Amino acid sequence: MPSSPLSLRLPESTIGRLGDVARRRQTPPRTLAQRYVEEGLRMDEHPLVRFADGPAGRRATLVAGPDVWEVVGIVRDNDGDLDEAVAYLEIGIARAEAAWRAGQAALRRG
Repeated sequence: MPSSPLSLRLPESTIGRLGDVARRRQTPPRTLAQRYVEEGLRMDEHPLVRFADGPAGRRATLVAGPDVWEVVGIVRDNDGDLDEAVAYLEIGIARAEAAWRAGQAALRRG
């Protein structure tokens, strides 16, 4: 995906914290900032979704679980039936819908 430059001012303390985290994660601060902006926008669009590190890398997860990909997979396995996913995962319909919408939005973004 092509990118465009963006200039913004941040408090020195924020830049320092970003640098500290970037060093610990052995990644450039710019890359970490880009990830934070993208994930922040996605969390604004889907308030029940958060992001977490895992063995396979970063992933979208519902607040208090499960992962978005798990919900999407179970909905697909049940021919798009959210109620089946709700029953299987023992989660509320609002959380299942939130995961489904987030998963579909991610697919549209590519």
